[in-house]
Parts: sequence; structure tokens; C-alpha cells
Amino acid sequence: MLGLLLAAVFIALNGFFVAAEFALVKVSTTLAGTQKTRGEDPRVARARAIVSRIDRYLSVTQLGITLASLGLGWIGEPALERLVHGAFVSALGHEPGRAAQIVAIAIAFSLLTFSHVLFGELVPKLVAIQRSEKVAYSSAAPLHLIYVVFRPLLFILERATRVILRSMGMSADAASEGTLSEEELVGILAANAARSPGGKAKAELVERVLRFAQRTARHAMVPRVDVFTIQISMTGEEAVRQIRTHQFSRVVLTRDHSVDEIAGYLYAKDFLVDPAASKLADLTSVRRDILFVPETQSLLDVLRNMQLAQIPIAVVVDEYGGTSGIVTMEDLLEEIVGEIRDELDVEAARVVPVANNDSAWDVDARATVEELRSIGVQVDENEWAESVGTVVLARLGRIPRISDKVELGAEATAEVTSVSRRRIMRVRVRVSRAATDSLA
Repeated sequence: MLGLLLAAVFIALNGFFVAAEFALVKVSTTLAGTQKTRGEDPRVARARAIVSRIDRYLSVTQLGITLASLGLGWIGEPALERLVHGAFVSALGHEPGRAAQIVAIAIAFSLLTFSHVLFGELVPKLVAIQRSEKVAYSSAAPLHLIYVVFRPLLFILERATRVILRSMGMSADAASEGTLSEEELVGILAANAARSPGGKAKAELVERVLRFAQRTARHAMVPRVDVFTIQISMTGEEAVRQIRTHQFSRVVLTRDHSVDEIAGYLYAKDFLVDPAASKLADLTSVRRDILFVPETQSLLDVLRNMQLAQIPIAVVVDEYGGTSGIVTMEDLLEEIVGEIRDELDVEAARVVPVANNDSAWDVDARATVEELRSIGVQVDENEWAESVGTVVLARLGRIPRISDKVELGAEATAEVTSVSRRRIMRVRVRVSRAATDSLA
């Protein structure tokens, strides 16, 4: 009878360590970055201290699970086997044979395994997932006590683990950071999107934010061929005429009629309302400093540099110092929230459905591949930030011509429909019926 009682204790201990492990892992992301507040429950503070070094306490739970399982097998199985054996003796009225003994062992093992899996693994795991905070706070003190008792053994296990991880080229400290990777966050968002109102839109927004730092200035810039510039030597009268014609809020100023010789920029609103503007001999007095950033600089760094310099526009330069394009604060914001149009923006939509054909779209080559996800185009993640024209040109491997076709993912094709001076202007994207049906 004592053996069965000990078996129940070992199952309960196993369940405690399993529940504590799952609960701590689940609350680690919410507790790790928080600060202690006045009047806070001491259990919360203790749990926060534990998740700050969660690798140590996961070692405690693993040690506890292992010892409890070993104890259960060592004491529980013989005790239960004796109980089943006694039942056979009572039923048969004599000592059972060898076959009956084997059956008794099998029954004891099955009952013990069932109890172990059900009460020592599954139930505690589900309780920990659904009541993670309560379980984590309640188990914090016992776990710390066990850690203190077994510290020498845990120290040896921790050192051995670090040696093995380093030999595999992995960081031994990553487990204690208490953070999720970007891929894990995106996966969680995708899983929850369908289960909450507006979940899809929220997931897309957070996904854009996560990918913002991975993109570079080249991905968000307006290419040099689309940049409107005026000469800094231009008279005020001519500048007023040009600005009113093109209606840009900021205008890049150049020297020597070269977009590679950028002298600054002009803020159109202030310039146009200045009564003396049309009388200027040149634009030097209204010139503002402009920022220069390399093509390869991350958008997060570009944004930070704009904030520090308090300049809302930057020239993107290539490795040779030439101008690749320009990027504005609005361009950076659009990378997060999508296309923004004001009262001066009259540009046509980038992705337009073809009349009488629900599986074909006319697409501006400047649109990003990511914009095509809404019509069923699926490509590699490393191409999401690229423009459609860039991807088509890369897959062609030569100067584009009208009617050139390439594949975009497994179920879509792109046909070049407009070219200007060797530059792809528009393409027609055709998506398979299966891909379009999946969007419905």
C-alpha cells in the first residue's frame, strides 16, 4: 500500500514539474520585460526573477520530471504488479503460473503508463496552458527551493549543456532571453488572425512592422528616373511655375543639371506663399539641407537618422556615390501602413483587375511583390520588398521586350505589357483559378 501511495506522489510531482515548465515558458514573454510595482504580489516578483533566468529553472523542471519518472518506475510498477498478482491469487485460489505473472506485469505497466501520461503529463500541461499565470506564480517558490537544494547538480548540468551547445555552434544564452523570434511572432499572429475581429488586418500591420527593419533604403525609395528636380540656379519665377505644374510638396535641388549633384531640397508650401519668391535670382537662399543614406541602410536606421537630423527627405546613394533615388518620411510610413494618398496624389492604382477576366490584373511595375499577395501571388519572402519590375527583370536576365513572360511563384505569371527606355512600366499578372478561389 505504501508503494502505491509513493507512486501517486511521484505522478503528482511529475505533473507539478510539467505544469510549472509550460506555465513559465508561456508567461516568460510577458514578465521578462516588466518592472516591479508597489504593492505587487510577492509571487509575481518571484516568478519574474525566475523567468529572467528561465534556462536554470527549466533545468530544475527537467531534473524533477526525470527523477519523478525514475521513482515511479522503480517503486510504482512493482507495487502495482504485486496488487494485480494478489488479485489473481484471490481469483484463482492458488499461485498463478508464469503466463499469469506476465499478464500481471503487463496490466500493471499499462495502468501505470496510463496514469502517468494522463495525470502526470496531459492534464497538468493543459491546466498550465489555460491558467499559465496562476500556475507560474504558485510554482515559483517551490521551484526556487528545489533549485537551492540541487544547485550543485544543476550547476554541473548547466555547464555540460553550455559545452554541448557551443560545440554545435549555438548560443547558450538564447534560452534565457525570454523572447520570441520574428518568425514565431508572425506564426502566432497568423494563427490568431482568423479567431478575432479584425485579426487579419492587425496581423498584417504587425507583420509589416516586424519586416520594416529587414528592408533597406533601396526597397522604399523613389527611383532616380522618377525623381522631379529643379536647378538651384533657376530663377524664382521659373521655379514657381515648375512647382505649380508638378505639385510636389518637396522638390529636390540639383547642380549642373545632374541628379548625381544634389544640393538640397525646397519646401514648396513655404516657397509658394512667399511674395518675394518669384523675384529670386536663384534658389540658394531657400535651399534646405538634405540627408544622404546608402542603399543598404535599413529603413529603421534611415528613420532614426531622419529623426536625429530633423530632415524628412533623404537621397539614397549607391556604392559609387551616385544617386539611386530619394526616400521620404511618408515612404517609410507607407512601408508600415500601406499606400497613403493625399489630395494632390492623382496616380492610378497600381493593381487593376482586367475587365471580364477575374484571374488577370494590370500591374504597375513599381508595385511591390507583397502588394500582389491580395490577388493570390505567392513568392519567396526575400522578394516581398522588391518591385514587380525588379523581379521580372531578374528572372528574364536580359533587356525586357513587350510580351516577355516569367513565372511569379507556382501559380502566377507576369507578362510585360509596357516598356519605356529599357525599363518595364507595366505587366499583366495572371493567377491560376485555384489561387484566386482560395482568396474567396
